Amino acid sequence: MSPVAIPYVGFDVSKHTLQFEGPCRQSTGQVRNEPAVLIRKLNALRQLYPELHLICEPTGGYERLLITAAHSLGLRVTLVDAWKVRHFALGLGWRSEEHTSELQSRLHLVCRLLLEKK
Repeated sequence: MSPVAIPYVGFDVSKHTLQFEGPCRQSTGQVRNEPAVLIRKLNALRQLYPELHLICEPTGGYERLLITAAHSLGLRVTLVDAWKVRHFALGLGWRSEEHTSELQSRLHLVCRLLLEKK
């Protein structure tokens, strides 16, 4: 049996928006952190990748809507440890002032891929 690549999409969550980064241009962008809009975007991502796996870090509760919406659609979600992600970025030489939402969502994606190799 050959392994199947799992399509991961990393999310940087804030109060009003979610920045996301995936394996292709259609799975990268920004969406408002509102139930109807988020469910439409997750359904579109699921159409692209039926085995979709989402990654985000805790952000004071703002991630709850993403997690609830993903679970309601049957999507897998991993909540990564913010401390590990931050120190991983420092290990890559990224300074905290360089972190943008786009970089953070990409970092979640890379971090998850590396952690999966354990």
